[in-house]
Parts: sequence; structure tokens; C-alpha cells
Amino acid sequence: MDKPALDSALTQEQINQSLNLKDFPTSTPGGKNWHEGIFEPWALEYGYPNGQAIYSNVTPGDYHIYYLNDGNAAPVILKMGQTPKNYGIQPKKVDETHPAGRAT
Repeated sequence: MDKPALDSALTQEQINQSLNLKDFPTSTPGGKNWHEGIFEPWALEYGYPNGQAIYSNVTPGDYHIYYLNDGNAAPVILKMGQTPKNYGIQPKKVDETHPAGRAT
């Protein structure tokens, strides 16, 4: 998936591409656009040198959906206090030779 543009609307298609959708199968857009978050240490490993990941929110539950800006190049849904590693999602190195810039 391409990195979402800041202030663009979260779509159901983007939610459906979440790496852990099976854990949140009824998720729908929560009404907030994609925006830059506050510093979160885990984001440093997932392609955000400043530690501020791009995210939006999903319902039910008002959970956050984060775009992983590393070789995963996909969203992940997290509850407060969680990281992608809670779902077994490890950071992936970006492969610059791959057409989408994703890990191969």
C-alpha cells in the first residue's frame, strides 16, 4: 500500500489491508483523517526516523490504525499501549530495488 497522504480520509480498503485485520474484523473508518502522531519509540523501527507515525482511527473501539513506513508498507491496527510486535509483526528493511520499495 502507498503511504497515506496527511489529512486524507481513511478508507475501508486501507483498513482491509491491515496486517492484523483478523484481530479486528469489524473495523470501519472512525472519522479522523490520517495525521502525524506524537513520538512513540516503536515507530523508530518502522520507518519513522522522528518516531512520529502516520495514523488514523477505526471503530468499534476507537483503536488506532498506523501506517508502517518500512518494508512492511502496510497498516496495522493497535489498541492503546500496543506495538506491531504484539501481533508478531517485525520491522522489515526497505528494498530499494523492489518496484514498491517493499521488502522482498
